[in-house]
Parts: sequence; structure tokens; C-alpha cells
Amino acid sequence: MPTFDEVAMRILGFIFFLAGLPFFAIGLIWLQLTMDDVDRGGFEMLIGPAVFSFVGFVFMVIGGGVMWAQYKQRMRRKMLMNTGRKLKATITSITQNHKITVNHRHPYIVFCTASVSGMDKEFKSSNIYGDFPLNIGDELDVYLDFRNHDNYWVEVPKDAIR
Repeated sequence: MPTFDEVAMRILGFIFFLAGLPFFAIGLIWLQLTMDDVDRGGFEMLIGPAVFSFVGFVFMVIGGGVMWAQYKQRMRRKMLMNTGRKLKATITSITQNHKITVNHRHPYIVFCTASVSGMDKEFKSSNIYGDFPLNIGDELDVYLDFRNHDNYWVEVPKDAIR
């Protein structure tokens, strides 16, 4: 089940893409309709359709980029859960992410450590919204790609995510 911030970003990307699509299409149609005037020497007639198309294209790229990034993150998490090594990590600290505010509340981030190849490695979870039933000392599952130790996913229990 996707988390709150994943759903919000997916909706935001979809809205941006859909907002840009008609601007881009109308700009292209307008551009085609004014091409006859350009042939007669009126290049200033291209400014309106070009700006309209460009704004639509920018909105579509932003929305498409957000949706693509969400898709890549989902596929990375799925790959790690299927092929990564599952470790038990102990929660060492729980902090609030003050860079993000939703409804005057900050999401939580969990830091946990696990032994990897004889050394303790610290892992950081994604943002967690809602009630928080986790405590320092609890164990979480971490899926780790052993070819690249920077590629991991901290699985937070479903009841900790809104």
C-alpha cells in the first residue's frame, strides 16, 4: 500500500501533466493556424503560440517527471524486496523531518542500525505520517542490495503509516 506522500506526489504529478496537456495541444494547433501568416513575414505572430506551447510542455515535463520518479522508486523498492537481503535493524533514533510540513505537522524519520559484513551500518526510513507506534530498540526489516550498500529500503509497519 502506498504511503501518504507517495499518493500526494502521484496526484500532483498527474495534475501537472493534465494541466500542461491542453496548453501544449492548443499551442500546437494555434501554431499550425498561424503558419500562413508567418510565411507572409509576420514572425511576431509566433510569440503567442510558442509561449502557450512552451508553458504546456514545461507543465507536462514536471508532471511526467514526478510520475516517472515515483514509478522508479516503486520498482526499486519492489526489486529490493524480491532480491535484496533481509536484515533485522534496531531503531536507534526517531526524529521529525522539519523540512516538510503537512497540516502543521512534521513527518517522522526512523534511523536504525544493523550489522553488515561485521560493521554496523545506519539506515534511514522514508517519511512516516500519522500515529507512531514504534519505539527506540524495536526491530525493523531492512532490504539491502549487497552489491551497493547505499541501495536499501527500510520497511516500516503498515500501522505506522497513515
